[in-house]
This record gives sequence, structure tokens and C-alpha cells, in this order.
Amino acid sequence: MAVITQMLGRKSAPVSVDEIVLSTLYDRMTVIQERDSRIISVLIRSTDPQLAADIANAVANAHVTRRAQLSLSDTAEASTGCARKSTSCAFA
Repeated sequence: MAVITQMLGRKSAPVSVDEIVLSTLYDRMTVIQERDSRIISVLIRSTDPQLAADIANAVANAHVTRRAQLSLSDTAEASTGCARKSTSCAFA
């Protein structure tokens, strides 16, 4: 939207600090899913190696936590669905 308002000669709305931080992080981060796996590699470009490691580890930990939540949610939904449909259910 900012590009369109600039093309029209209007001033763009001020950008929040959060948007600036997220944009900078997005520009400096690469996330790659390993082939045939749920494993991801998180790469952060920074002049501070400790900061880069801390950010990469935080992203990886958030990913693991989210995957665990989704897995629990899927299992609970499957269990509930099986209980409603029949008296027995098998999980793979």
C-alpha cells in the first residue's frame, strides 16, 4: 500500500517499530525445510554471532512448540471423531 500512496504523491502512513523490526528480521532470515523431513534449518545473518544464534534458536523452538501443539490438536480431533463414529478406533 505504501508504494501505491507514494506513486499517487501522497505521504505514506508512519511505519511502526514492530513493522521495521519484522521487516529487518525477514530480510536477514532464511528458513529451509530439509528434504523429506520435518526438520528445518534457520539461518540468521548478523554481525553479532550470539544474537544470530539466539534468534535462530528462538525461531526453531517456536516451530517445535507449534508442531507439538498441532500434533496434539490433530490427535484430540481424531480421538473425538472416532469416539463419535464407533466404539473402536486405531491410530497409525
